[in-house]
Amino acid sequence: MKHVCYTLVCVCCMGLWACKDKPSPSGDPKTDMYAASDTEDANSIITYNNAMIQLDDKRRSYLERVISNVSKVEEGLENPSSKLAFAVLMSPIYIAPIQRPGTSTDTPPSALETDDRDFFTSKGEEVSDKFDAIRESYKRLDEYVKAEDYKDDGGRKGNEIIDELIVLLEEYYTLNADLHRRLAVVSDGAERKILQDHPLKSYIFAAKDDFRAIDEFIKTGEAQGGSYAEHEAVFREKYDALETAHKKHSEMSPEGMKDYAGKEASFARFNEAVNSFLVTARRIMRDAASSGQLSDRQLEALSDEMNSVRNAYNHFVD
Repeated sequence: MKHVCYTLVCVCCMGLWACKDKPSPSGDPKTDMYAASDTEDANSIITYNNAMIQLDDKRRSYLERVISNVSKVEEGLENPSSKLAFAVLMSPIYIAPIQRPGTSTDTPPSALETDDRDFFTSKGEEVSDKFDAIRESYKRLDEYVKAEDYKDDGGRKGNEIIDELIVLLEEYYTLNADLHRRLAVVSDGAERKILQDHPLKSYIFAAKDDFRAIDEFIKTGEAQGGSYAEHEAVFREKYDALETAHKKHSEMSPEGMKDYAGKEASFARFNEAVNSFLVTARRIMRDAASSGQLSDRQLEALSDEMNSVRNAYNHFVD
């Protein structure tokens, strides 16, 4: 199948508290601005962020199944007479997440600046419209296969729908990446406010830094459209940065966590998950260096590892 990028983002499930001192600067003016907000506003931003991430998770699960099915249909249309053609398709299911009372992914909180509220409102609508268009397009492809209409046109219409879906998917992931890139900046500021006096903040921000480095590594692959050979130096730079940070963070003293039951073990599991990502990344980089390309399957493998890191992160900070 033609290359389709996978964009993943980190869930920030913060059940933590805030205090009075000014948070340390992040280097991003917008992040620092929200880090200086009051605790109630910061909490409302984090709640909105978590709702948006939960929505994104539900959509991503659906889209990953769509992508898998589109690839199988594409193969089936090349040899429709095969007994195995279209035999292993599993219908994608999308169930919208249940939102907490008073929280809506359609309505950004008033704690956000006007330009940010406007951005998330308009960009959120664009992402939702694109997602709905993908669902409608895939429905037509599903009905085309079930009706065996490819027997009438030799697969022509099916391949047209597949091309349409690939464009929609790429547009969706681009829009969604724009939305979550800005959301990460805003929520990072609110998070700094919430965490500013928390005893475990150094460990939490260490984990966040590792996760952000993993995200950057995967986005490098997505941005290159599957090409590896021409951008190997960039991949190596991103990998080396993650490996260096991981080594430093995995050697952090556990003394600061001794009064928090289970946190030392969950931080260790997070570091193990990061190490597993590094192992997979090394193997994939070696293979990609030989072929010159990063396949969808390889990007999926990295995404699966990233999901494990995210789950370990959430368990640690929850």
